Amino acid sequence: MGRHKRQSGGQPGNQNARKHGYYASKLNEKELSVYWNLVNVQGMDPQLAILRAKVENALVSAPGNHRIIRESSIHLAKLCAENLGIDAEYSDAVKKITRGILEAAVTGDVELTKRVASKFLEAVESSQIE
Repeated sequence: MGRHKRQSGGQPGNQNARKHGYYASKLNEKELSVYWNLVNVQGMDPQLAILRAKVENALVSAPGNHRIIRESSIHLAKLCAENLGIDAEYSDAVKKITRGILEAAVTGDVELTKRVASKFLEAVESSQIE
């Protein structure tokens, strides 16, 4: 009898990330409500709305989880690169600044969050992205 080779990544039935649901392939009821509000009422891009709903819910459920912050900043940078055509240099800046904003937001320090967000806006304004 031969053994089956395990695939890389999470195995079927693995529920290690169940605590916050960031990696779940489906939106829960709360995330779905946020998603439809963002898309229908605010006119947000559906991909960004999914990311925002997932991140918002995950950070409420597990505020100290830095992996979620890192992963979501990577996803946001990829979406920006695809939709805005930004290069690798600006993509790295988006990752760093997004992490800073999310980490500041998790601490509850509103002034820090505003400072980091304003740095992000300055960086975007100074770039040649159109």
